[in-house]
Amino acid sequence: GMHVLAALALVCAAAAWPAPGLDPARLYPRAGITHVPAGGLLSDHVSIAANATLREAAQQWGRYIGSAANSGTLQKDATYAEVLTREYDLYTAENGCKFAQTQPQQTQYTFQECDTVHNQSVKASSAFRGHNFVWGADNPQWLLGGHFTPAQLTSIMGAHIATVGARYRSAIAWDVVNEAVADQGTELFKNSTPWYPAVSDYVDQAFVFARQTLGSGVQLFYNDYGGEGLSDKSTKIYNMVKSMRARGIPIDGVGAAGLRRSRRPADARQRRLLSPVRGCAAEHGASRRPRP
Repeated sequence: GMHVLAALALVCAAAAWPAPGLDPARLYPRAGITHVPAGGLLSDHVSIAANATLREAAQQWGRYIGSAANSGTLQKDATYAEVLTREYDLYTAENGCKFAQTQPQQTQYTFQECDTVHNQSVKASSAFRGHNFVWGADNPQWLLGGHFTPAQLTSIMGAHIATVGARYRSAIAWDVVNEAVADQGTELFKNSTPWYPAVSDYVDQAFVFARQTLGSGVQLFYNDYGGEGLSDKSTKIYNMVKSMRARGIPIDGVGAAGLRRSRRPADARQRRLLSPVRGCAAEHGASRRPRP
């Protein structure tokens, strides 16, 4: 059967709801929810029909459930597109919206792959989530080998976010920076060519550029793997996001990337990571419909 990669499940409940300045109806627009209990929606009892699709079940919880979508497969596999449409109400491009795919040359933008997934989400009356603006991988050769100064790199990053972000203003969220935090050691950031260490504050800068382009109606996420439990890395992510919020850097959520098979809500370790921000997204996990 078809394996759809990545449950981009939802903007989900943090430790203390509602967070300051949070509009629950914006995070859960499909369910029309205007109040979120202190324990989060996962604590509520909702009756879901045995034959409900994943998207129907998620809507009963007031959440989106989504999948990464491969643009090439969408174009050539009708079954793939049909299952996405039936089961998921939040799409993100597996690779098609990344830097190398959208700006292969410094003066050339190509949107075919990202457009394919975005347009399919519109056709399916589903939401669209952007992934990602800035990462130390999937970058074009002109950017990697351009010998740019820090000021030039900052300008390139700002122009890229402005151009790509403006094209997909209907997105409900973007992963602004992907996998920046070092897995081990005392350093906060890993070497992420070309951004770090050349531009020491590139994470802050990227979020500022994204808010300038997208406005306040789009959720801005930091996305990474290995930050869900208690570890040196999760502490780094927690402290980074807490510092960003304290300094006024516009970040709304943390994305957790990884393979997950669990029916249990977030535990205390995961809620700690989410407490500085408005929400979370479970990204790039395996999402399979439970067997009867």
